[in-house]
Amino acid sequence: MERREWSGDLGGEGVGCAWASEVEAILAQGEGYASLEPLLARLDGVVLGPELTRDERGRWLAAWLTALLLRRGGGVSVARVAAEGYRHLLTPMTAAVRARLGAALLLHGLLCGGRGRVALVAGALGSGGVQGQGGEAVVAGHLGAAVHGWLRGRGGEAEAAVRAGLGVVEAEGLGRWGWWLRAVGVAVALGRGEVATAERWLRTAVGGHSAMSGIDLALYHLLLGWGGV
Repeated sequence: MERREWSGDLGGEGVGCAWASEVEAILAQGEGYASLEPLLARLDGVVLGPELTRDERGRWLAAWLTALLLRRGGGVSVARVAAEGYRHLLTPMTAAVRARLGAALLLHGLLCGGRGRVALVAGALGSGGVQGQGGEAVVAGHLGAAVHGWLRGRGGEAEAAVRAGLGVVEAEGLGRWGWWLRAVGVAVALGRGEVATAERWLRTAVGGHSAMSGIDLALYHLLLGWGGV
């Protein structure tokens, strides 16, 4: 495949920023992911140039990787973008961008990468987010710790991280993060065979069921089916 650098203005309100904003708007809806395809096609063979700031690169990688995972999960581009994402996560950037990139890499770790990569992300989110930062950075750190604890079979650690994250979600009104934290709570409870506890987590996670997005509903039914096995 031909490799080319993105030739648009990647900073400020330029072409690159507009591309990332379009992807982020679609991802925020939680459904209608087919509309990501033409946006992804514009980046076929693209490599990000050196003119990007660390935050710009982090934002791009987060949007690009998430879109690829949702539409082209088995493609070569996923591995390439993820590899750059893991490297970039360890560099300095603002807490908000680190949270976005970390969340995308947690999804990659769960779907493709395995426990080692989840551990790397959890560690980076913890060191860059939970210590002295607020908002989404803290929640992302707790989510990383929860997922990592669950994958290691340490249910107590995972549940503690879930509850700590939910405390921040409720205090700062970061509702969407709460759904994903509670989903980990469901997984932990089911792994322990605590079906009644899992059902309680599900009930609190669903809340406004009618307002849930397509991907939320898919995960809800997946967890509900697991609980019924």
